[in-house]
Amino acid sequence: MQRTISWNPDYSFLSTLGILAEIFYEYFHFKFFSRLRRSLAYVSGAVIVFSPKRTTLPAKVKISQMLGNQQETKDICRVGSSATIRSLSSNTQSELHWNQWLAGLIDGDGCLLVSKAGYASCEITMGIEDEHALMQIKQKLGGSVKSRSGVKALRYKLHNRAGMIDLITRINGHIRNSARLPQLELVCYNLNIPMIQPMEITKSNG
Repeated sequence: MQRTISWNPDYSFLSTLGILAEIFYEYFHFKFFSRLRRSLAYVSGAVIVFSPKRTTLPAKVKISQMLGNQQETKDICRVGSSATIRSLSSNTQSELHWNQWLAGLIDGDGCLLVSKAGYASCEITMGIEDEHALMQIKQKLGGSVKSRSGVKALRYKLHNRAGMIDLITRINGHIRNSARLPQLELVCYNLNIPMIQPMEITKSNG
């Protein structure tokens, strides 16, 4: 639900201040602003009407400015709170860690392939006790997980182009295994993605 604040350029300074007090009261529920809005509304004679309270701030606040018989509506984007910024930063960091984990998994137990027909694919083989890891990758990127006959192992395989582009975008720059780097280079060439060399590990970042 979106809030609408009606404001007229003919309103006095006190009326405008009363509207601002109303905004603070509706969003933060401070008693001080409750008393202030009533006092200012009484002094200025302004009528301030709001829709029902909501527990969270809207993504946008619409301010309707009356210009004669016409109404001009402006969208004002709410500045993200520190909690929202921290949440976005945390999600980005979590995604980066997942991509690094995936690259490490492919480094150790996977391989990147390009078939003779020119199709890129990725395979990861792990013991059945690690099924949850392969299922997590399948859920995020697609692909299939099948058991290998004769051994207690599972193989994850991804071969559709969209899924491979997503995978390579995630692991590009994080692959370090000397046997896997040439495979990555070949797949990147096949998908027209510039290959990114891994960052050198030092005492400060290792």
